[in-house]
Amino acid sequence: MADSSSNETLGELRESCRRLQSELNALRERIRRIEQRQATPSPASQSLPDLLAREAAAKRSSPRAATPSIESPAPKPQPTAPAARPVPSHATPPYVSRGPRATSGAASVSNAQKPQAVELLVGRTGLNLAGAFILLLAVGFFIKYSFEQGWLSETTRVLVAGLAGLTLVGIGEFCLFRSMRVFAGGLIGCGVGVLYLAAFGAYNYYTLIDSQTAAILYVGVTALSIIVSTHAKLLPIAIMALIGGFWTPFALHTGDDRQVALLTYVLLLDAGFLICALIRRWDVLRPLCWIGTALLFVWWYEEFYHAAAMWRTAGFIFAFYILLHGETLLGLWRGTIRWNRFSGHAIHLNNAVFFGSIYFLMRDAIPEWMGLFAVTTAGLQWLAAWRLHGHPDSVTPARTALWLDGAAILALAAPIQFDRYLVSLTWAIQSAVTFLFCRRHDRLFLRIKATGILIAASIHLWSIDRTDPELVRLIADMGHWRVTWFLIYVVFTGLCAYAGGVLLTSRRVCSDLDRRLAQLTYAIGNLLLLAAFAYQWDRYLATWGWLLVAASWLLATRWSASAAPSALALAVAVAIKFIAWDTIAAVAQGTWAEIDNLILSR
Repeated sequence: MADSSSNETLGELRESCRRLQSELNALRERIRRIEQRQATPSPASQSLPDLLAREAAAKRSSPRAATPSIESPAPKPQPTAPAARPVPSHATPPYVSRGPRATSGAASVSNAQKPQAVELLVGRTGLNLAGAFILLLAVGFFIKYSFEQGWLSETTRVLVAGLAGLTLVGIGEFCLFRSMRVFAGGLIGCGVGVLYLAAFGAYNYYTLIDSQTAAILYVGVTALSIIVSTHAKLLPIAIMALIGGFWTPFALHTGDDRQVALLTYVLLLDAGFLICALIRRWDVLRPLCWIGTALLFVWWYEEFYHAAAMWRTAGFIFAFYILLHGETLLGLWRGTIRWNRFSGHAIHLNNAVFFGSIYFLMRDAIPEWMGLFAVTTAGLQWLAAWRLHGHPDSVTPARTALWLDGAAILALAAPIQFDRYLVSLTWAIQSAVTFLFCRRHDRLFLRIKATGILIAASIHLWSIDRTDPELVRLIADMGHWRVTWFLIYVVFTGLCAYAGGVLLTSRRVCSDLDRRLAQLTYAIGNLLLLAAFAYQWDRYLATWGWLLVAASWLLATRWSASAAPSALALAVAVAIKFIAWDTIAAVAQGTWAEIDNLILSR
């Protein structure tokens, strides 16, 4: 109702502006005519002495017409002021001073308008809604009383109710044509409610018609409501039609499984209301459609779903996702969505429900294709975000939601498609690739995603992959020097962490955030290598590995000063390990002479 009242106010303002413009043009024409009269005065406007003086001068100059002479021009007569004409009251605006009186006058006018606005709101909106509701109750009580008295047969009752609903809709359309929008909205809303009650009584109460005919009636009433609300710009009628449309399957429920008919009806219903929302910019219809669709789908799934309907169900899920998600993207691309922040949440919700539903529905049927499905879905989200890149900042929440959803779905592709240690390797590679994209894009979520995936890969290696028998199997055994697949995978993940830090800082002007992230990735890589050497090799051989890592970072300080903190930290770690663990702890444990030769001794 707020939208309809604002449209009515806007129309009144436009009419006032057109009237004022015409009056201003009339005033300009009058001023132009007055100026012309002053510039070229008529003889009637000249005074009598001036006329006599000019005639005498003409007589004196007539005998000497043969000798030309220069006659001094007569003094320009002063025109008399034109007669005042009555000026209409609407021709000129009233004079408003700029002083304190004007301020007090405006305040008094605004204070006088406030009660009038409240009265209009109560009288035109509140009482109209109350009247429509009372009229609907009156029709219902009259029909109930006629039922009790036996005045009308069952068929006649339904026909009278349907005729009354159509009459109310028709009168509302006539009032709408006469610019009585609020009153027309009340009549049309009451008529739509009566039509729904007539269809309900014909099928559920009297069983005069079968379910197919009742479905046609319900669909007809809903379609009529959509058309009327769209062309009349009445949002309450559209909301009423939406509630009635989603209530129809519950009213026609017979206990049979009619998946195709039910979900096709819901799909068409969503399409109609989303088109209405796109045309009239009624953003409230989108969440209402989503809620109604989710309720009906969950209700059908709990009641009738079976394994044989898996492919049909997946197809309908795809159709609903393309409709709801695609309409949101289309509205953002056209700039017709005003709830921009809500659009970001809607995108998150659509992607989460769609991806989760398809995965849990089909993970056992086609497990080998689920990884490709995740990668494709993530790519489509990024493509949509790229298409929205040149649009105004109002679509920034939606664009950010698309980037984040694509990154999250792509990260889930690894555990969905692969098993065991391949998950860690895929995450490590994906982290390095994401850091490569960070060189061209300054987006924060790319850095968060890359760092989070790197940390997840490290945790997965040490919490799950470390107990894998295949990974701890020896590849090469050289006495105290042992090489396993686990050691190779940990070293590879550490190198990916180093690569991420290098990509963030090498040969580019980077921010303080990128420098701190680079230091974090270097620290993760160092911890992975140090932990791998300490876990796989003996006490003194691990120290040689640590010393090798420290020497590498010390050598790297020749090309980059940012390597100095890592080199210093590693040198301190080597010294602490050698003194505390290799010497003091070795003496305490009695393993002093565990390795004793020229190269591998302490």
